[in-house]
Amino acid sequence: YSVTFGLLMGVVDEEAAKVVRRIFEMYKEGKIRFDLAIQRGLVWNNIMKSSLIDSLIVGLPIPLFFTWNKESANSQYVLDGKQRLTTIIAFLENQLAFDKTAKPVLGKEVAKLYFDELSEDFKNNILDTILEFKVIEEQDTEIISEIMRRLNQSVKMGNFDIMKSGLGEELMSYIKNMSMHPFLAEKVTWTNKQLQNSQ
Repeated sequence: YSVTFGLLMGVVDEEAAKVVRRIFEMYKEGKIRFDLAIQRGLVWNNIMKSSLIDSLIVGLPIPLFFTWNKESANSQYVLDGKQRLTTIIAFLENQLAFDKTAKPVLGKEVAKLYFDELSEDFKNNILDTILEFKVIEEQDTEIISEIMRRLNQSVKMGNFDIMKSGLGEELMSYIKNMSMHPFLAEKVTWTNKQLQNSQ
């Protein structure tokens, strides 16, 4: 590609905050779209989707969204965050329910429940959640393609990383300290790959 990225200074709008209920309205008005040809398909499973809805209810942070403001179409095309936004919209439209394995949220059972079956406080928690957006103004499609490529080039977490995050910081710190114990250091031989993973 031949893109001068120095020209992108000022291309991104100020960070825009939108509540979920407004995002849902924009989607129904056709002002938020997911049909860019360069977008990947839907890849999240139901457990991942349920985890996101859980996060909205309890108020956990949701990563930033990136959209492309295509004025000629009077719409914002989603560049990064398609899996999350389509999950939220499908849940609000009662096309998606919590996974059957979903754990209670704030002490309430939610497994297999749709949006309309949630308590009013849970519904409002979701609808009132503020999501942060970076809006990229009208640009050449080559620039948009390169921005999207860079936004989506993160390395997928391996099984070992997923296991570590599931065990939690306290337990992993204990395991790491134990692995450095002189007895284990003397009796256990680590490969270079295992040492890298343990970091």
